[in-house]
Amino acid sequence: MYKLLIVEDEPIEREAVKLVISNNCENISRIEEAENGFIAIEKCKVFRPDIVILDINMPGINGLDTIKELQKQSSQMKFLLLTSYNRFEYAQEAIQLGVEDFVLKPAKIARIKQAVDAVIEKLNCELQTQKQNTILANRMEDIRPIVESDCIYALISKEPNEDLQRIFSFLDFTVNSGFCFAVSCNGNHRFVLNKIKKALHDVGIECIGEQLYNMLIFFVLENKQLETRRMSEVGNFVSMLLYEMGKVGKVGIGNIYDNPYELNLSYHQAIDALNMCDIKGARFLIYEETCNFNKTAEIDLYSMANKLMTVLQNGSQSDLEKNLENITSALIFKDNILSKAKEQIYRLIILTIQEIKDSIPSFQIEDGLSNLSMNNIMTITDGKELKYYFKMTINNLAWLVNQQKNAGTSAIIQQALTYIETSYNKDIFLDDIADSLGITPFYLSKIIKKQTGKNFTDLVAEKRISKAKELLTVSKSIKEITYEIGFNSQNYFTKIFKKYVGVTPSEYKNNLNIK
Repeated sequence: MYKLLIVEDEPIEREAVKLVISNNCENISRIEEAENGFIAIEKCKVFRPDIVILDINMPGINGLDTIKELQKQSSQMKFLLLTSYNRFEYAQEAIQLGVEDFVLKPAKIARIKQAVDAVIEKLNCELQTQKQNTILANRMEDIRPIVESDCIYALISKEPNEDLQRIFSFLDFTVNSGFCFAVSCNGNHRFVLNKIKKALHDVGIECIGEQLYNMLIFFVLENKQLETRRMSEVGNFVSMLLYEMGKVGKVGIGNIYDNPYELNLSYHQAIDALNMCDIKGARFLIYEETCNFNKTAEIDLYSMANKLMTVLQNGSQSDLEKNLENITSALIFKDNILSKAKEQIYRLIILTIQEIKDSIPSFQIEDGLSNLSMNNIMTITDGKELKYYFKMTINNLAWLVNQQKNAGTSAIIQQALTYIETSYNKDIFLDDIADSLGITPFYLSKIIKKQTGKNFTDLVAEKRISKAKELLTVSKSIKEITYEIGFNSQNYFTKIFKKYVGVTPSEYKNNLNIK
């Protein structure tokens, strides 16, 4: 229901318009009157009408100037001009002011009703749009934590750039630089996670975060170039926050990178810095402060690990052998310093395993590589033996990756298909399946697409349509079938059915009867 104000200096005309609207416009709940523009401006401050009907020619301030003043109070008011002045300049200015209609006196009842009803219809549409936008905004906020989790997974596993950009777009991020920081602490991790995010947001630092293994991983993302001091600011702030919360915690901070595709390096650096906190007895450490060796060489190790992971997952045996030869030449035989080579080889193996775990969440190493330890490497006495140890370890790792990747992916796909098979007639969401399998929706969506060539929505729709075709052979109405197979709208069911079958359900059923 809407409120309406009539602004007219002639009392008889005011009453006439009021009577017409009262008797013919049922969606108007209250009508007030004003005899000139000045009174209308003051009355609107309290009455706040949805629709204002004005005459143009009034004493003191004319109708068009009154509209200008009222628009300063509210941009939502709708205006109708009811006047005997049929002049082009008036109509032109009224259009510029956004007036809904220009009704000439003397106006018939039907004409006034038509003008008011048109404005009411517009208000109804705006109200409905506002409600839908509110619902959509609430739904987006509900799924935002899930998308943030996918974003973090994509960043640390170095997903293709287009996947990252799609996630950034959903989160309304423009990322030109960023860095990772990792937190380990006692207590409720989820509570600490949300507390840190909110506290940083309150001081103007936007970040995304998620619990990963026994750590909390955060990425600070900015649409401008971050200054290096921001890392120490975040470290100090989070450390003090943990202290105020009564938590025993450490913070490790990775380097700033301008390319979002390189932020997985910052992630590994943050974990390294976190591990060094205990050794150095620090509340927080920035990765650069932990380096006692050349920074470029360290980044090369990460690049080697990432390349190894890619070859292990997607390359051939010959690709792997070539890669291993390049690595052993660079790390073992280049400087001919065995102690340094053993340390780097061990570190490279650990980094490669971490890369694989980030890329394949279900990957397990407990049953393989039982001889992987720094002590075993330390007993090696020459470069050739170290090369043999490294190649054997990586080949064993390749076998494990191949076995677990195929088995794990097949099992996940089978469970997802089973879930669809048993739940297609309910409200079914990708998030529900991912949650039941203990993986992220992003990862599940990726492997479904890779293994079946279809996305999740297509698989659900195909199952529902297949069942619908069965039910159309029996004496059930299309409306009954719609709800029985999980659709909430008959029109939407018809649209989807035609998309997959080529004809509507009614046409399909008629064709069956003809045959």
